[in-house]
Parts: sequence; C-alpha cells; structure tokens
Amino acid sequence: MPIIVNDIDQNTKEWELLRCEIPTSSQFNKIITSKGKRSATYEKYARQKATEIISKEPTKSYSNSYMQKGHEREDESRQLYCFMHDVEIVQIAFWYLDDKKMVGGSPDGLIGKNGIWENKNAEGEIQMERIDNGWKNSEHFVQCQGNMWIGEREWCDLTSYSRGFKPVTKRIYRDEPFIKSLKIEIQLFNEDVQRLVEKYSIKGI
Repeated sequence: MPIIVNDIDQNTKEWELLRCEIPTSSQFNKIITSKGKRSATYEKYARQKATEIISKEPTKSYSNSYMQKGHEREDESRQLYCFMHDVEIVQIAFWYLDDKKMVGGSPDGLIGKNGIWENKNAEGEIQMERIDNGWKNSEHFVQCQGNMWIGEREWCDLTSYSRGFKPVTKRIYRDEPFIKSLKIEIQLFNEDVQRLVEKYSIKGI
C-alpha cells in the first residue's frame, strides 16, 4: 500500500526533502525508457542520488519561466478537467511505494479509487499540433506507469493544457509487463546508488 504525505505543498523546500535521496516517478525516465530499456542517463542519475545521500542535501532543481508557468496554470487545467469530466480530483503532496520509503512520486491528482491525473502545460503552437494530430506522449509514459505502480492505480489521464485552447487528454492504462521491468530496474538502481555511497562517503562520521 502506498504511504501518502499530505501535510505539505508540492514545490516547497519540504517537498524537495521528500524527493531527496530516492528515485521519483517524474525522473524514472532517467532510469528506464518507454521501451523498457535502460536509459542513457542511468549512471548520471545514480550519481546524483548518491550525492544527495552523502551530502544530505537535495539537488538544486532546475526551473525556467516555462516550467513556472506550468505550475501556475495547473489549477486552471485541473478545474477545467473536473468540469468537463464531472469528477473530483484529490490532490496529494507525495506518496511512497511502501513504508521502506525507497521510491516515491508526486501525481498531480487522484481520481476515485483507480485513476490518476497528470498535467503538462503546452505552448499554443504545440497544443494546436496535439489537437490536430494527436499527442505522441511517450516521454511521459514512464512517469504515468511509475505513479500507477506506486499508487496501485489502473489508469492515468494525461492532460495537455494551454490557456484558451481546447485541452487534450489521453488515457494511459496500467502496463503490467512494463511495470515488471520498471520494478527490476528501480531495485538495481537503488543497489547501484548504495554501492556509490559506500565507495565515496566518509566512513565513521
């Protein structure tokens, strides 16, 4: 059963500390690709997590104006989705896979007992392309599957939002073969991180 943390807000210092030292769903694509293969960024991400464990400090997160806009407009997208689909989205700050707290994630919302909602902000031209030709969202497939695994959920509605434009929502269902590969890679990743910690950290302090 997932362990839900809901007494803080996302994108705060407290939230960053929850993500520190462990792999999180939004970064799972740095471990495994949507095709189930090991990512080219695997080693770099392992070193990042090992550094967090050794230093006890979270990696400084990168943010730009586009990402900030996405955070600011998430509530708009959430409200529109709820209105259009006549559902309620429950927000949480973070969840862990289990009480070991070695894996976690931050879904943008929960729908009923089986659903997750994830939001991605898009510029107008990109939204037009997605409306006309559909959304090739393989870059978010790993994140969605990761949160379905962590939260024991069956589907994820992934929404592309751009202010003033029609939203584009694609439902992604739980992929058991992929999740099986994901579990293996996450376990191996955490083992590799611990080996790095043993190799590089000062002992006895």
